[in-house]
Amino acid sequence: MTKRRDMLRGSIKYKTFYLTFICLCAITALSISFSSAAEPKRIALLPFKINAEKDMTFLQNGIFDMLTSRLSKEDEVVVVSRQEAQKAVEAIGGLAAVDESSARQLGSGLNADYTLFGSLTVLGNSISIDAKLVDVTGSTPTTSFFEQSQDLGGVITKINGIAAQIN
Repeated sequence: MTKRRDMLRGSIKYKTFYLTFICLCAITALSISFSSAAEPKRIALLPFKINAEKDMTFLQNGIFDMLTSRLSKEDEVVVVSRQEAQKAVEAIGGLAAVDESSARQLGSGLNADYTLFGSLTVLGNSISIDAKLVDVTGSTPTTSFFEQSQDLGGVITKINGIAAQIN
């Protein structure tokens, strides 16, 4: 009987120890994962250059708004504010001066991980959208995006496509 009681006590001690050990491991794993949560990536979205006969500032603003809403993800991706991006572009001489090298510098100055810039060209009813996503550190190659639409109404779908590819 004492042998059985000793075995039962040993079994209870073993189970208690085992349960405590499992709980400590789980708590440690959770604390490590919460403490090592990555900072959200920052994207400097520059205004797109518009090549058209008419004033299409509304389209430039619309593209900026669409891409901002589609690229932003809480705790994952933050888009630099329009005002900050606009000031940075004006400081280098405007949209005409933006190329891959200057986009990298602008992104770095805006404390961004990536810079997205591009252009929209309107020829008659056809629309062409060209965009580039530049890694500010230069550790990954620049990614280019190209879309075409037969009319102005297709721009939204094409911008959605570019945002989906980036995400």
